[in-house]
Amino acid sequence: MSRGRLLALLAVSLAGCPEDPAPVGGTVPAVPDLAPVAMLPVAKLVTLEGRVDLERDGGVSKAAQGPLFEDDVVATGAASRAVLRDSAGRELELGEDTRFKVGAKLSSVEVLAGDISFLSDDDGGTGWSGLSVRTPYGVARLSGGATGSLRFVDGGVSGSVTFGTFEFDVPDAGTRSAKAGESFGVTFGEFEFEAPPVVPPAPVVEGVTLKVEAGKPQLKRPGDKRYSPAKAKESLPAGTAFQLPPGAAARLSGRNVDAVLAAGSSGVAEGERTESGQSVLALSKSLGPLTLQFSGKGPAVVELGEVKVGGGSEASVAVTQVGKKKRVEVKAGEVAVTVNGVATTLKAGDAVLVDAGGAVTAPATRPGLVVNAVTRVRVAADVKDLGLLLPDDTNRVQLARDPDFAAPFITGTVGKQVVVPLTSKAPMFFRVVDAQGQPAKQGRIDFFPDNASARDTATRTDTVAETGLRATVFYQSKVPALTFQFAAQAEAKAWNFILVSADALKTPIIERKASESRLVLEPGVLKEGEYFWSATPLDGNGAAKAGVRMNKLSVVYDNARTSLLIDRPLSGERASPATTASGVAPRSAQLFINGRLVRPDDSGRFSVKVGAVDQVIFRVVTGETEAWWLRKLKR
Repeated sequence: MSRGRLLALLAVSLAGCPEDPAPVGGTVPAVPDLAPVAMLPVAKLVTLEGRVDLERDGGVSKAAQGPLFEDDVVATGAASRAVLRDSAGRELELGEDTRFKVGAKLSSVEVLAGDISFLSDDDGGTGWSGLSVRTPYGVARLSGGATGSLRFVDGGVSGSVTFGTFEFDVPDAGTRSAKAGESFGVTFGEFEFEAPPVVPPAPVVEGVTLKVEAGKPQLKRPGDKRYSPAKAKESLPAGTAFQLPPGAAARLSGRNVDAVLAAGSSGVAEGERTESGQSVLALSKSLGPLTLQFSGKGPAVVELGEVKVGGGSEASVAVTQVGKKKRVEVKAGEVAVTVNGVATTLKAGDAVLVDAGGAVTAPATRPGLVVNAVTRVRVAADVKDLGLLLPDDTNRVQLARDPDFAAPFITGTVGKQVVVPLTSKAPMFFRVVDAQGQPAKQGRIDFFPDNASARDTATRTDTVAETGLRATVFYQSKVPALTFQFAAQAEAKAWNFILVSADALKTPIIERKASESRLVLEPGVLKEGEYFWSATPLDGNGAAKAGVRMNKLSVVYDNARTSLLIDRPLSGERASPATTASGVAPRSAQLFINGRLVRPDDSGRFSVKVGAVDQVIFRVVTGETEAWWLRKLKR
C-alpha cells in the first residue's frame, strides 16, 4: 500500500465517525487535530553510482541517498549500481539495468529485472537467513546466511552462490537448491546446474639458496631492520633483500635456474614456486648486473617484475637496468622473453629493451677487446666486455671462475664469438665441449695491470759505487735513475762530480757539486755507451783533496725482456696521421699491432706508423700464451 493511499483511508475514516455526545453541563470540549500516521522506512539507499531513478506514488525522480518505503521501485541504468541497507545492517546491491521493488521489509523483496547481490554483513554473513525473493519465475529463499547473486536472463533467472545455500521454488517442478560454488539457471519448470569452476590451489612459495662466491654480500631478511653479511651458503626466506658491495659476488639458486649476482646488484628474492609444471624464480626491485643461468635440466622461468625470461635448454642471459627499462641480452643458448603475455624468442647475440609496454630489439653488445681462445690468455685492458673468439661457427661453451667449472656463469650454444661481461678481475676459465660434454678446447684468462709503459719501467734505481773498476748498468727502455756512491774521505765537506764519454774525455757530460757522498742522475740522462766518472773531495775552503779515483761505467741495452714494453702511444693520446706505435718486444715472441705482424730489430725495438685510429691493440704471442694490451686514443 502506498503512503498516499494509506493517508486517504485515514482521512475517510476520520470524516465518517459520529460525534460524541455532549457532556452533562452543556460544555463541548475541543477536539484536538489528529496528525497523519507516518510510515516507517523499510531501508536506506546508501550508495549510488551512475544513473539511479526512484519511482514513488506514480512519479519518477532522480534517486538520492535516503529512506526507502514499501512499494518504492529503484531502477538503475547502464554501467550503474545502487546499494540498499536495512536497520539490521544487511545490504543488497543492485547491478546495472535492474528494477527492484521494495516490500514490507527488506527480507521480502521482488526483483522485476536485472541482477541483485546479497552482501554479507559484519557478523560473517548470518543476517540473510530466511530471505525470500519473488521473481516472475519462482521464489528464491536464502538459508544459512547465504550470499550470492541473481540475474535475469532471457526466459528465466541465473544465479551463483558464494556462501550457504539457495532454495528455489520452481512452478511445476518443485523445490531445487544450489550450494556454495555452484551456478544455476531457472526457466519455466526447469532448474539447471553448472559445474562449479575449478579453482587451482594457490602456489606454494619456497625460499631460494644463496651461495657466496666472493666478498661480503649483504642480506636483510623479512623483519630485519638492517642489512647483515650473508653466510657462505644459506636458504633465504621469501622476501629477503640483497645488495652486493664492490668486490662481492653471489649466486641465487632455484631448481633449474641460477641468478648470478655481481658487485652493484641489489633486489629482493621473492622465492620460488611451481607454475604450469615449471620452476618460477621471482626477483623484484632488481638493479645492477645480473646473469641468469638456465641449467637445461628442466623448464624454468625467472620473473623480474613485468618481465619473464624462460627456457628449457642451457642458456645464459645478461640483464641490466637502462633507465626505466631492462636490457635483456642472450649470451648463450635460446630463451623466451615474455611481457604482457607476448613472448619473444631470443638466441645467442640477440638483445631487447623491455618495460611494461613490451620488448623492442636492441643492438648487441660490442666488446671493447676481442681475444683468441688459446690455452693461456693475459689481458691488460680497461674494458667492460671481452669478446672470446672461438674455433667454429657453432660452439657449446662453458665459462666459470673456478677451474673445475662447478659454478659456470655462461653456458650454452653460441656462434663464432661469446661476449663476456667483466664484472671482476678474477681469473676466468673457459672450455668448448662436444655433444657428450667432453672438452674439445679449454683455457684460462688472467687480467693484470697495464704496466707496459716506458714511464713505469724506468723508475727503478741502480747504484754505482766508486771502486776504480768497471760498473755495468743494463736497461730495456731508457736508462733508469743512477745513484753514484762516493768513497768516504776525512774532512771532506763536498764533492766535485764529473762524468765524461769515452769518446770525448775532455768535454764533461755532467759536472755537479754534491754536498754529500752520493749523487743521483735522473732516468734517461745517459744513453747506451762507455763512460768515465770521478768524485773529487773538497775541504771547507773548496780546495780539492788528493786521492781522486777514475771509475769506468758501461751502459748496456738488455734484450732479455719477458714482456712487452710500450713507449708510444699512451692511452688518451690524440691520434693523427703520424701516430706511431713504438717500444720493445721480447725476443722469443711474435708481435702484432692492430692485427698486423710487426718484426722488431735485433734489439727487440719496434716503431711502426698506425695513423689516426681510435685504438691500438698490441698482441704478443709466446707458444700457447697470448698477451693483449689496449691503448685508446682521442680523435
